[in-house]
Amino acid sequence: PPPPTLLLPSPCLLPAPSASLPIHLLPSPPYPCSFSCPPAPPPAPPVSLCCPPQEKLAYHRQSQAVPVPGLYLGYLKLCSSVDQIRVLVSSQLPNILCHVRVRSNQHVCREEWEWLQRLTRLEEPELADPCEGSPEGMFQKELRAAIPELMKLIAIPLQQVKEYRLYSQEVLEFADDLSFLLLLPPSEEVCTAPGQVTPCPRSGLLTMPLQSFELVHFLSYDKPFISLYCQLSALLELDLLLSQQALREAFSDSEVVAAKQRHQQVQDFTQVSYWATGD
Repeated sequence: PPPPTLLLPSPCLLPAPSASLPIHLLPSPPYPCSFSCPPAPPPAPPVSLCCPPQEKLAYHRQSQAVPVPGLYLGYLKLCSSVDQIRVLVSSQLPNILCHVRVRSNQHVCREEWEWLQRLTRLEEPELADPCEGSPEGMFQKELRAAIPELMKLIAIPLQQVKEYRLYSQEVLEFADDLSFLLLLPPSEEVCTAPGQVTPCPRSGLLTMPLQSFELVHFLSYDKPFISLYCQLSALLELDLLLSQQALREAFSDSEVVAAKQRHQQVQDFTQVSYWATGD
């Protein structure tokens, strides 16, 4: 059969394009937004992670200063958090607890110490018992003058002093000519636990990490001890790394047993050193 014939429309049947028709562009409606974006907050200023050099130099000078010789009354206050314990110190003398000077003589005689041992509270009638000219009477007078001064320094009302206690187990001797008595808050307030409201220290006071306080304290008052301790700590850390490496390299049974014994011995020494320093 013959192939099919393709029928095309005649040109006269197609609409002729008109060059005179204008073309109008219509703006499209805005796309509806189903949510609103809050404006972005302004960028925060950069936080300085390091103190200026002037503050570092001032802190270095202040941490090396020591009080003049004498007997002092100090205040112990700790603040604990999840990862550290902080101690309240003076920003002018951060290597020692907050304190006021009681007298120039750093020694406490036997009569004064026995009188102090008998005390349970600061406002008991026994405080008025010592004679005026006796050593106990002079000691009481000096303490009565120092306690209000210390309360003013740490911004605690003087009325609360009845709840405070004097530490009567020992006199703290930080140097040959520097002794301290401690004033302690109530037992539940000596160390602020995590979650409790921690009062902000007044101007001139700061809370310092306990490890940093121990370091600057020993550098100021017992430098030979802290020097030996740092050397011992570095040697123990090195021995611990070497014993771990020897334990990994041990191949035979005898080598493994010897490496384990050496590693355990170094660990025991390290734990004893941490326990001795309270770390």
